[in-house]
Amino acid sequence: MTNFDETTPLEDILKALPQDEIDELSALGDTRDDTRWRIGDITRRWIDDGRMPVNQTCKIVAKLTDYGHERIRQLLYNSRYYYEHPELRDRYLNLRYSIFEY
Repeated sequence: MTNFDETTPLEDILKALPQDEIDELSALGDTRDDTRWRIGDITRRWIDDGRMPVNQTCKIVAKLTDYGHERIRQLLYNSRYYYEHPELRDRYLNLRYSIFEY
């Protein structure tokens, strides 16, 4: 992926992201169930592994999923925490997402 920064237009970043994941995020935003893990995980991967700018990427994901920008940031932070502590996520996987978030 190309290096972008916070001044890069959203359209340019969107063109560089995987289309299959863009389509998946659009569909996940419609379901409003516990797919919040997936939204947070994809966002985290794009930002942390793909080196995309945080604010711009969160705006793109918010638009694709019909969530607010700040909500996407919350999903991102939750994903980051449990990415760093996978034993907790695996141990309590049957719990609802809202409990992990709390």
